Amino acid sequence: FNAGTPVVCGVEASTPQAVVVCAASMSRPVATVFPDSLARVKGEAGKRKTSVAGLGQVLVDCYDQWKLPAELGASWAEPAAVVQVPDPSFEPKPSVTVTIAGDTAPAYMPAG
Repeated sequence: FNAGTPVVCGVEASTPQAVVVCAASMSRPVATVFPDSLARVKGEAGKRKTSVAGLGQVLVDCYDQWKLPAELGASWAEPAAVVQVPDPSFEPKPSVTVTIAGDTAPAYMPAG
């Protein structure tokens, strides 16, 4: 809770998103570096703007064709490893208790 505002995305809803982020990180631990010939950096340190020539169109093509940049043959793209992740809906689900300012409330109530 933030100043009495309820949490918009609770643990159950955010878990699959967290799993995807972790899997993406595991599949390609080192980020691909764009070649200097495509990278454009403008401005002074602390106020720089960076762009990559052609990146916007590659991402539009990825969206339209349901493919990743490496699958479309983007010159800078490198395929990532396949990562096996657990099903976030696995059973049994953990039970967590959260204490905030002296109040105790279950973050997840197991079914049953």
